[in-house]
Amino acid sequence: MTRLPCVEHRCTRYAVPGKSRCADHQRAWDQGRWDRGGTGQRGSQNQPRAKRRQVLSEQRWRCAVCKTDKGPLFLHHVDGNARNNVRKNLVGLCADCHDQAHAALLKRTHGR
Repeated sequence: MTRLPCVEHRCTRYAVPGKSRCADHQRAWDQGRWDRGGTGQRGSQNQPRAKRRQVLSEQRWRCAVCKTDKGPLFLHHVDGNARNNVRKNLVGLCADCHDQAHAALLKRTHGR
């Protein structure tokens, strides 16, 4: 059985078997302390699991840029729009490549 990363943003741990979060995040979720705001408030964290698994399995669970298979992968929106969930706009990236992609996007759009 393949171990899946925790779905919470920037969490580097693996999910509890049969769940989508690591033990700490799952405990907080179960106790109701998690902010369950509307879709607009959650942004891309509400990605359907099937879409995420499709993208990452097509990449063989490796980062699309550096090809590492260490640590969790993040589902990245190429155009920066978290609501644009068409397949060609989604790519799986490791934490380092994801940070670099967002820095480059910020620089492109805001000149920073």
